[in-house]
Amino acid sequence: MEKYNTDKLIKVKVYDKSINQWTKFKKEFKIFGFTYKKEGFYGTIYKEYQGANVPRDCELIDGVLYKNPRVVLYYENDFSTVYFFKTYKKAVEFADSLTKDFKWIT
Repeated sequence: MEKYNTDKLIKVKVYDKSINQWTKFKKEFKIFGFTYKKEGFYGTIYKEYQGANVPRDCELIDGVLYKNPRVVLYYENDFSTVYFFKTYKKAVEFADSLTKDFKWIT
């Protein structure tokens, strides 16, 4: 279990669902009946196979991998934490529950 002092919280950012830029879904690719690439997820930098299961905190929609909505909390000691949610509405509610007791500049 981790606990953080929210008095030290300096910034809160809420992100909606976005395309995952580090991992891509690719269909199986065969040449002359031989499987050249297995269907699954591949890294975008080194093109390494990462497996057939959808990565944590992501969704596969129409062959495109998306990161779920998330809230990033920034603290004054250059530390940050990320919380993922299934919907953007839940992410906003979580951020609002943390920031409602403080004055913020927007």
